[in-house]
Amino acid sequence: MGRGPEGPLFHASEALQFSGRAGWSYNLGMLPGMTINVRGTTGLIVAAAIIVAVLIGFPAYRVFFGISVGIGVIVAGLLYLRNKYRPIKDTDVDNKRPLGLS
Repeated sequence: MGRGPEGPLFHASEALQFSGRAGWSYNLGMLPGMTINVRGTTGLIVAAAIIVAVLIGFPAYRVFFGISVGIGVIVAGLLYLRNKYRPIKDTDVDNKRPLGLS
């Protein structure tokens, strides 16, 4: 595409061609990373929207997502029942202060 990393038409995909040469960086030509800072409820809504978009856009992921959610529900249910009927007592814990903090 371009003349090299100094050329105006250098593309990120060409970085692999130059990465093996001495003195060249693996990140040469890569686009800067983009981050979006969202927290709390907004982050949860964004994550749910991404999941819904992926499930609609890629039908094969529905099976994987369904299996993953099913396994998660089963494990959560087993942990809930175990802690409900056999709660951990103070006497079951040997080292109550593993970090030695008072």
